[in-house]
Amino acid sequence: MTESSLVDVGPSHDRILASLFEPDVAVACLHQDEALPPDEPALGDASPARQREFAAGRQCARRALVALGLNPVPIARGHAGEPIWPQGVVGSISHAEGLCVAVAAHAGRVRGLGVDVEPDREESVAFAKRICRQSELAAMERMGPSIEALAAVIFSAKEATYKLQFPLTQDLDAWANLEVLLAPGTFSVGFYGAAASRVSGRARGRWRRARGFVWTGVTLLES
Repeated sequence: MTESSLVDVGPSHDRILASLFEPDVAVACLHQDEALPPDEPALGDASPARQREFAAGRQCARRALVALGLNPVPIARGHAGEPIWPQGVVGSISHAEGLCVAVAAHAGRVRGLGVDVEPDREESVAFAKRICRQSELAAMERMGPSIEALAAVIFSAKEATYKLQFPLTQDLDAWANLEVLLAPGTFSVGFYGAAASRVSGRARGRWRRARGFVWTGVTLLES
């Protein structure tokens, strides 16, 4: 996908994304526009829509690397489809309904990053109960808005947290070992099972609702 085939979504989107992270985390937002050129396959036999989504996410990742003062090298895929960042860099990528975002930071003080964007829409209570622990549901009830109104937020926060932990644990089943407790604009993170011994540091989670999306970001800092 060429630079001309992507549309910058504007500084307001960058500001929303940046508000979720520490100042030394680089952010990039793009929106898919044109079809992926046929001579630039990104995911083998994937659909054209998935090809565009993948390529736009990788373009975001390269822009985040440039913002860190690094070369915009290709971001490979791991065995589980996760992005493989250059040595000394931590990062995360997300996309939803054409919006693509990426964040990156120099490894060191920042041990891990997770980002997620989801369409901002109500989900059912049954959906929330399927993905949540009782402690997570109780935290949502204390927030005031209905569980249906917060279900997309908790889903996105857990997705971001899953992305944060995976490079450290390689645990494909980590959803069952996560606890995300929502508060206004923030969320706390707990790890259980194998993740508890492999993820050390202080996790800071933040979320926003803007431009028709739920935006969530979580940063793992050194203790």
